[in-house]
Amino acid sequence: MFGSILQAARKSLGLSQVELALRGKTYQANISEFENELTSPSLETANELFAALGYKLIAVPFLAPTVAEWSVRINETLKNGNEKRAFRLFIQVNDQLTKVEPELLSTLCLTPPFIQNKQYKALITGLVQYHLKRNRLPLPAWANSTNQRLSAPWFVDNNSRLEEFVRKNTPTEFSRLNVFLSEDELRSA
Repeated sequence: MFGSILQAARKSLGLSQVELALRGKTYQANISEFENELTSPSLETANELFAALGYKLIAVPFLAPTVAEWSVRINETLKNGNEKRAFRLFIQVNDQLTKVEPELLSTLCLTPPFIQNKQYKALITGLVQYHLKRNRLPLPAWANSTNQRLSAPWFVDNNSRLEEFVRKNTPTEFSRLNVFLSEDELRSA
């Protein structure tokens, strides 16, 4: 988990592993090992690396489910054929991400969603991008991947009379993935 956070923070600043190593007073090989979860840095080294990126490390225990944990529930619900319930779970994920402190938001979004349904996988990806970008937080590599984009447009509410309104009011994070959901749906949660 540490490696994913470090890599996302480094890439969000456009730094190479070498540049971070110089700033963090360590070696590029160490950065590579940390990011690939081959080794874990000491708390002191982790703190120095994040300080070099402009972040402060804090330890905060929390019980909120991660996006990956929510996605397992959504996936099971979809397997059982209950798409309405799956969408309600999506709204619950949005509620949680809206209310959580920005310091915890990145941690909840580190692991990719485990959803076989491509539409819902793109929907969750858009949601993670939406919340992280609004809080000016780095995106994890999985959320930045272009392979999450749907090949055909998906209007989540499936109401053809509202398509133009929804298209105009869909946040960019969703529309880039070919998912169309009015931002009002996210605010009313």
